[in-house]
Amino acid sequence: MAEFEMRDIVAPVREYMDKEGNKKTETMKIGTARVSEHGSVIQLFIKTTPLNWNGTAFVNRPYEKKEDRPLKQHEVIEKVHDNEPTEEDVDKPIDLSQIPF
Repeated sequence: MAEFEMRDIVAPVREYMDKEGNKKTETMKIGTARVSEHGSVIQLFIKTTPLNWNGTAFVNRPYEKKEDRPLKQHEVIEKVHDNEPTEEDVDKPIDLSQIPF
């Protein structure tokens, strides 16, 4: 049986300028593609289409960024425990001179 690799299908939605004045394109995931091992078979699963879509779409490897997904329960618990004050922090006097008012 052939092995398939999953890809994201994205469509350009709008163009905008970033803070530095560079032209950027915002894309939206519109579906998923299954690409065979040798690229000879591609199956497209389109779930949605943007209203202002011009018909252009790109098939990309899935973009995974750790910050983009919701945290799992154990990650939240670790974060909370990492931010707990130590005994040294509790005993330190608070420096109010840094407050601007």
